[in-house]
Amino acid sequence: MKERDYVAYLSSLKNESAEFRLYLHWCERHPECNRMQLADLFGKPRNRITQYPLLLKRIQQHTDDEEAKERLHRLRDRVDCFLNQVNSALARREQVEMLQDLMGKIEGYVGVEILPEYEKYVSDVLTLNLLAPMPDVPITVSRIRHLIHDGDLKLKDSATKEIHCYIFTDMLLLTTRPKKGGKVKIVYQVQDEHIIHYMLL
Repeated sequence: MKERDYVAYLSSLKNESAEFRLYLHWCERHPECNRMQLADLFGKPRNRITQYPLLLKRIQQHTDDEEAKERLHRLRDRVDCFLNQVNSALARREQVEMLQDLMGKIEGYVGVEILPEYEKYVSDVLTLNLLAPMPDVPITVSRIRHLIHDGDLKLKDSATKEIHCYIFTDMLLLTTRPKKGGKVKIVYQVQDEHIIHYMLL
């Protein structure tokens, strides 16, 4: 679940310690590593889990005992359910990381300039929190916002002609195109899941 964090931590260790780099190089040259690097092993547990349903299916095909077959069938159902949960959790994590990255790039709104001494009083109002639960959504439904589509647009009658469009589950967000460093400003924002639904029809 935290494979990206592990890779980042490994990278920091390699940058900070010459001894660690030397030891890691020695380990990765060992014949039992089969030329694999440490970072390649982080995804092994997840990849191995995905092979369990196929393995159980093959065992079931070579099993004559009906009771054992039934137990294997139930076990396959449980493994499939678990894999669906893992995939859903990974998808949610990817969405959260993507939203966090975008929030880190947003510098505010086009045409709105705040004096430094007043920033602390209005920062909450002018900060778009994409991780906040979607409003007016029943608690029985996932309230996590998802990015449906994004891409560049050109506006004819606007001071800001070149923009980037983000369509979320409940929000249409238009920003300036990324500058050097990836920073953007919000040009237009509307939050209404019904409008987004009709836009996608």
